[in-house]
Amino acid sequence: MSRQHLRLGVLGAARIAPAGILDPAGRLSDVEVTAIASRDRRRGRLFAELYNIATVYGGYEELLADPDIDAVYIALPNALHAEFLLRALGEGKHVLCEKPLAANHEEALLIEDEAAKHPDLVVMEAFHWRYHPLAEDILANLSELGPLRKLHVRFAFPLLRRHDIRWDFRLAGGAMMDVGCYAVSLINMIMKSDPQAVTANAAVAAPEIDRRMDAELLFPGGLRASLTASMLSTAPPGRYAQIEGASGRMTVRNPFAGHRSGAIRMSGTALSSTATSYPSERTTYYYQLKAFVAAIRGVSPNLTPPSTSVRNLHLIDAVYRAAGLPVRPSRIVPANGSPDHKDNSTKT
Repeated sequence: MSRQHLRLGVLGAARIAPAGILDPAGRLSDVEVTAIASRDRRRGRLFAELYNIATVYGGYEELLADPDIDAVYIALPNALHAEFLLRALGEGKHVLCEKPLAANHEEALLIEDEAAKHPDLVVMEAFHWRYHPLAEDILANLSELGPLRKLHVRFAFPLLRRHDIRWDFRLAGGAMMDVGCYAVSLINMIMKSDPQAVTANAAVAAPEIDRRMDAELLFPGGLRASLTASMLSTAPPGRYAQIEGASGRMTVRNPFAGHRSGAIRMSGTALSSTATSYPSERTTYYYQLKAFVAAIRGVSPNLTPPSTSVRNLHLIDAVYRAAGLPVRPSRIVPANGSPDHKDNSTKT
């Protein structure tokens, strides 16, 4: 095989794997998924047969040790992300890791520190929406709004599978971790300073697991932002963002999956009544994998490096604390200690 190909291994035969990596890889001529690791051998073999993957490993460590793999896609439960990301770096692999990058802020800092020791390796958090043209257009149109005054982001859907890993506190589950991280990533993309979590209210499915989270954030200068993240509540399903400025408003429909009826509508500006929609042929995941390869080749930037994950998880942890819920536990950072790092984020 030509060394121009990126030889990719997949950790975890998760539900997200086909849409997140396997289908997009089939559309890119310079990417080949050569191995998949799953502790459920049957499921791993099924994916291998469907996507013509040559090797199936029963252990994640076996795949990471494979010298013929250049990069890995981590599709494991949240609580395992940091552990196997760090192992992948130790084996010299580039990493595309599902969101959120880690279980909490402390783990994200540890990853940031370790990634800095491997400047030749790309570590990209899989916020696929950031690589879609819709995200570019949000940023390009912000100046039309004038000074920003208000921001609201909502991501609500019903997760009806009772035994889904996203309901498991030990696996770093919860609405804020699953869909709230999207809202946080959009807010942090727009705002360059870090906010204070003023209030947060959680509806719980279990004592430590939020099924819905509503939070109010205050940025330096007085701008207020709010978010709603729901996996099961009376909140109607929907994904949108509203960004208000002194000169107008931007409403973004489905900002996190632009290929699924995503659209931007401007009002009260020179672009009033202007609506931009996006074709469905190329998914957000396609754009993400293409960007991952380009970042490895050194021809385009990594928009979601560990530094952005540190900001996102700092805010997610702050929201949990404001709601009176515990931060998601770590498997690699002692509960009574913290890794050796410098924390440059704003404290809340």
